[in-house]
Formats: sequence, C-alpha cells, structure tokens
Amino acid sequence: MTSLDAASSVVLQRQDRSTEGVLDWISKMLPVGRRDVGAAEIAMLLTPLGWETSFPDPARARGVTTAVVEGRVVVMEYEGGPYAMQFRREGVPVPSVVRIAAMDILVEGAAVLVQGDQREQLGPGALIIHPPQGDHRIEWQSDHVRRMTILTTTRVFGQLTGPVLRTSDIAVHDAPLAPAMLALASELLTLSDTHLAAAAGRALEELVNATVAAAIDHSRRAPTNLRARIREQLLARHHEANLDANEIARALRISRRHLFAQYDGAADTFGSELRRIRLTHAAEILASPDENITVRRVAKTTGFSSAEQLTRVFREHYGVPPSTYRAQTLAAAGAPHANLRHA
Repeated sequence: MTSLDAASSVVLQRQDRSTEGVLDWISKMLPVGRRDVGAAEIAMLLTPLGWETSFPDPARARGVTTAVVEGRVVVMEYEGGPYAMQFRREGVPVPSVVRIAAMDILVEGAAVLVQGDQREQLGPGALIIHPPQGDHRIEWQSDHVRRMTILTTTRVFGQLTGPVLRTSDIAVHDAPLAPAMLALASELLTLSDTHLAAAAGRALEELVNATVAAAIDHSRRAPTNLRARIREQLLARHHEANLDANEIARALRISRRHLFAQYDGAADTFGSELRRIRLTHAAEILASPDENITVRRVAKTTGFSSAEQLTRVFREHYGVPPSTYRAQTLAAAGAPHANLRHA
C-alpha cells in the first residue's frame, strides 16, 4: 500500500476505525472553548468530515462556537448566521462495529432538511441524526441560528453498509430523549469539575446510542430506493477513471435510460453526483498531513483522468486550487505541512 493509499484509507474510514483519532482530529480543528468563526472557518471544519458548505451571504455567516471534548464525546454549540450543509459520506465494504454518531439539536431558528426530492421543515427542538454514510442537505434559514452538535462513539450502526436512515428518521421532531441530551450537552460546556463532566459525558453517550438505535430500527422497515442504490455504487466505485452510466446500469441490472430517469426533476445529474463524490474524496485526502501526497496521486485515487483535470474541477467547485485548500486546512488544524507537489 502506498503512503497515499494509507492516508486515503485513514481519512475515508475515520468514522469506522479510529474513534480516538476522530475525536483528537476534531479537537485540533476546533479548539475547546469559545471561538469566533466565519464562513472560511466553518468550511474548513466541516469539509474534511464529509460536509460541503455554501453561503448565500458569506458576510452574514458569522457566529460563535463553544466546544468541549470529554472522553468519547464532542459537544459544540454554534450561534450565528445562516448557511447550508450538504452531507455526502461514503460507506466502506466491511465497516468496523464501532463508529461515530453525529447529531444536531436545533435550539433557535428554522431549517429545512433535503434528501433527494423530499424536503422537511425543522424548527426549535428538532433532532437531526447524521448517519455514517448517506446524502442529505440542511439549510439553516433563519437570520439567527443556534444549534447543539454532539458527536460520540456508537456500536448501534453495527456493520450496516449503504444509507441506513430514511429522511423521516434523520429528522425527529419529538424525540423523547432530546431535552435530556440538550440539557447534558449544555452542562458539559460549563462544567469545571472533571468527575461531573466525565459522568455527564457517559450519560450523554448512552442517550445518543438509544436515540440512534430507535431511528435505525424504524428505518429497517423501509425499502431502499433505486436512487440510493445508484449512489451506493458511485461511492464504492468512484475511483475508477472509466466509470460511467453504462457500468452502473449494468451493475444494477437496469437500462441506461431507467438510470437517467432517476434524476428527472432533481437538482443534480448522474455526472454531477459522481463529480461531487470524487471532489469530496479529494478534499478528504488533501486534509491529511501525509507529506507524500501529490496532486497526481490524489487525481488517480479519486477517479480523475489527470492532475490538470482535478485542479481545474477542484478550483471551479471550491474556489481555490488543491494546494491552497490543503495549506489552509492543515493550518487551521495546527498541523505542519509541506508544499503540495504536482507529480
């Protein structure tokens, strides 16, 4: 395995293998305590975790975060302006039993959850569960938004692959344990006693596990739609440079025409979905501190035909070339880095 392959494996499977590595990485990206953040800081934090951010008015996307890491639990409170988050996270062929569970509790403001052609309005008290893989978008719409983000370890995802939650189970309006989770998370942000903080962290972890388990149990009763199966194929095979609609249609035993019909009326196309998956993977690899990463190797690993194609598409999508993105991301994490080589 090359150094790039090793780095790619670590980045892609953070949620499935190294819990301590995930929490340590997040704590470096977002230091504990109160911090002013803007559009650039939000993007740097979320992109390597599988989120793509967009800002209708970057100047208004400012806020304050307060974070704490306690044992196997990370709590972060954000209070500030609106922005949108697109979650696209691929699965792995044989995931580990222990993974990361992430959820948001909307405290103030309004948001909308978008998954495929489904849209769901969210208000204060809504709970959003982010599964270890899948595809959904959250648009924080109010001028002022306050939310609590909780990340912790869980075994309840087991070794499930592919999308594991329906839209109706990702967003929960009357989650019975949400008030208790919000109260514990709020306490963790202010507790100075280490023993009390550890106890609160353990209790919060159990509440998160119970909530996620209930959502998974409900989702297992629903069939997986064809669009989700197409995306699952793209996530598993996007590194293949010659991957196209014919290959995916053949794997799913459907016609090419039927495959394209799944995108009728959608905001994206087969080609744009494949391109975003490849770009997200490229961004994750670039966020790794591995000194042997080059643009050419990133392109080869993520299915782009050349370093030049990756650089052009990456700049169009993220607004900066891969070298600048890597330098800014590692600098935000406080990690040392060398200049990104082309070949």
